[in-house]
Amino acid sequence: MPVVHVYHHAVPAEVPRVLSRIRDRGAAAVGVPSERLWVLWHEVDRAHVCRPDWSIDHDAGPIVRVFCRRSHPRPRVDALLRSLRQSLSLELSCPERSVFVQAVRVDDEDVINVE
Repeated sequence: MPVVHVYHHAVPAEVPRVLSRIRDRGAAAVGVPSERLWVLWHEVDRAHVCRPDWSIDHDAGPIVRVFCRRSHPRPRVDALLRSLRQSLSLELSCPERSVFVQAVRVDDEDVINVE
């Protein structure tokens, strides 16, 4: 189950709907049920970030970190990252190139699920 963390200085007016749309598009891109993808929004105060484009460009995109199991095939992870980048660009009306997305892959044995 990938967990997506979105860090940005702007918070959309309807965060729950935005998160749902991002989740649904990402899940569709990798062919999993939407409940298998978690998305969290973290508001970041501009004063607490050293990212020049956030201080001068109000349309700059977010920083996104995706945590997923190492066993997920690389093409699937790439498809998710591309989908997240496109979705966030659309939702925040920012250039796609300004959305910074990275995957952090963790070993399966380091993930504990409660069933």
